[in-house]
Amino acid sequence: MPVKKRTYTGPADLTLLQDFNAAAIAVTDHCGYLHPGDIPHHLFNGNKYYDPTDILSIWEDDHGVAAWLLVGPRHKSYDAQVRPDLRGGALEREMLTYADARTVELMRRYDIAGDCIYADAFR
Repeated sequence: MPVKKRTYTGPADLTLLQDFNAAAIAVTDHCGYLHPGDIPHHLFNGNKYYDPTDILSIWEDDHGVAAWLLVGPRHKSYDAQVRPDLRGGALEREMLTYADARTVELMRRYDIAGDCIYADAFR
């Protein structure tokens, strides 16, 4: 099943990601997933200096959203959310590798000093 990565396109995607996280929380007892109400806060408040299309990527497959990534350059961090059935697999590893590289790329682009990325991990 092919997975395609794309950028954030607007309010419909925000709703899509909130629904994705609500469904993931329902089957994982919240383990590692942002509360759906925190997603717009992270996107529009915590990252208010950045274009959402530049910092938010969405991976989709035949079942819908497979994963999504929100980079927070100013915070030297990112939110990486993977569908529960794909945790621990190749897509998650690929996404985390991309997340590290993308975070560093955006930190450099916006002249944010530092050589660390801050993260929390859940399994």
